[in-house]
Amino acid sequence: LTTNDNRDDDEDEDDNDAAELQAITRQISIDRYGFPIQEQKHIATTAAANSNDAADEQKLKEHQDLKRREELRKEGIFLLEWQNILFRGQSTTNAKGSGINWSRIDNKNHGDRNKLKELIKRGGIPQQLRAYVWCNLCRLPEVKALSLNCGLYDQLVAMVYNDKSGNNYDEIIWKDINRTFRENLRYGAVGLGHAQQSHDQSQPSQETTTTNINKLGKNDIQSDMVLNIDNCTDAQRGLYNVLASFCVFNPDIGYCQGMQAVTALLLMYMMEEDVFHVLNIIAKSDKYGRLASCWNMSAIHLRFSQFDSCVKEYLPKLHKHLQKHDITNVSMFGATQFFITIFISANDIAFDAIVRIWDIYLFKGIKAVYQFGIAYLKFLEKALLASDCFETMLTMLNNGFRNIVEKQDIDRLVHLAMNTKIKTKEIEKWAKKYEKDKEKGK
Repeated sequence: LTTNDNRDDDEDEDDNDAAELQAITRQISIDRYGFPIQEQKHIATTAAANSNDAADEQKLKEHQDLKRREELRKEGIFLLEWQNILFRGQSTTNAKGSGINWSRIDNKNHGDRNKLKELIKRGGIPQQLRAYVWCNLCRLPEVKALSLNCGLYDQLVAMVYNDKSGNNYDEIIWKDINRTFRENLRYGAVGLGHAQQSHDQSQPSQETTTTNINKLGKNDIQSDMVLNIDNCTDAQRGLYNVLASFCVFNPDIGYCQGMQAVTALLLMYMMEEDVFHVLNIIAKSDKYGRLASCWNMSAIHLRFSQFDSCVKEYLPKLHKHLQKHDITNVSMFGATQFFITIFISANDIAFDAIVRIWDIYLFKGIKAVYQFGIAYLKFLEKALLASDCFETMLTMLNNGFRNIVEKQDIDRLVHLAMNTKIKTKEIEKWAKKYEKDKEKGK
């Protein structure tokens, strides 16, 4: 009887928690990526709600509606531009058509590459086409066509679940999954699936919205829960499948923190099997900087040295200023996440910025990381040069992406990066300098 009573109490508590979550999520708007719309996006709505003038409130709503319709119109035109380039000449009777020649996309003088570069710089890859373009930029169809990869992923997953893989990383994988994109619908934001979209007529206050978002955030929802295969979401299960299979396939790499963030991003756009192969590509290919060597930290000091040389070359005045005030290592302002997760885990970065950076990373390779690193510092350069306080400058450097988001300057960040002409030969030269300095014991 005591056991049954306890079970009934637990069930009642679960029901109450579920009811509270449903009540909370009905007041939250979700963006196109599956994240709750943050506080700053409710400012205009709050201003209208606090207005005593009904006419002003109506005018503001009409202005917002017009602005949103104009944004959608421009997005539609831009999507059509992309479709015309990607699928030109294709029809139901001509499946191959005369679209992009992906096998030559890394040829700098190829016309298709220049067209893609211009579109990516101007507005990024449309959300509707991102999966298709990302897969082809990585040459995924060619990799999957290899006979040795036929059925490989299914075999690896079967080994994982049949306990024949020798995978010793389960505990740390699940811990990392449990703190990956916790505010996202797919990755465990419990109850967010019931949230209404931004056109909901009931508008909560900014304070209420912020409180509810925090309740659904990674620091509040089941933060002490031990995640496993029995209580995870479908996306978290897929994330585990890919990571565990990657470990089995690459015992020399195993599992390293940072891999889960990259894999989670890719899973938002690709099927599990495709993500597994793309993860292998970026982990091992020279184009993408052999990312596995940063995951296991074996090449992270090389990347730091290269980036420091890059800053010295392209921002000499800022480099001298930072050195003067004892900011002597790029790791002091979060550059570790530039290279391990390609900015995914950078402090306060917006998801819009993440996908724009990844559009260019998958297009240009490791060079893009240095370009965005320089662009980030250029964005902050004026304010940094005006400060002589070590603590103030470190705060600016660590909170830079928050500043970019608040100013809605993601396009400017992208343009700064794309206009920074870093050559592959320079990156190689900086690597040789690092090796020479290492030999000399510097």
